[in-house]
Amino acid sequence: MVKKELLRFAIAGTVGFVVDAGVLYLVKDNLGYYLGRALSFFLAVFCTWLLNRQFTFHEKASGVSPVLEFIRYFWLMLGGGAINYLTYAALIHWFFYMQKYPVWAVAAGSVASMTINFLSLKYVLYSKQKKHT
Repeated sequence: MVKKELLRFAIAGTVGFVVDAGVLYLVKDNLGYYLGRALSFFLAVFCTWLLNRQFTFHEKASGVSPVLEFIRYFWLMLGGGAINYLTYAALIHWFFYMQKYPVWAVAAGSVASMTINFLSLKYVLYSKQKKHT
């Protein structure tokens, strides 16, 4: 079960990465690398929430309304997001190559945060079994 969830989580994360990097590339010239990344991160979190609740953890329940579930999801993702963003920001700051190709800094941040995000979703937000009627 964990292997399937982890694979699905990785697929959802890949889609989230595409959203994250894609939005960043669309807005970086107008918003800059840092504010642009804040927007791209928020949209990626929203996208992965939709995918993870319907695809990865479809057999699990949060036990709360969708709005409250998203708020909790977002707060949980901030832990991984902090690791993600700090990795990204450090690479952008210290390596000119990363400024030229920020997709690599986004990727490094995503990999750094994947484990903490998966565990917090599996054992905190989606820890209840859905009741089948």
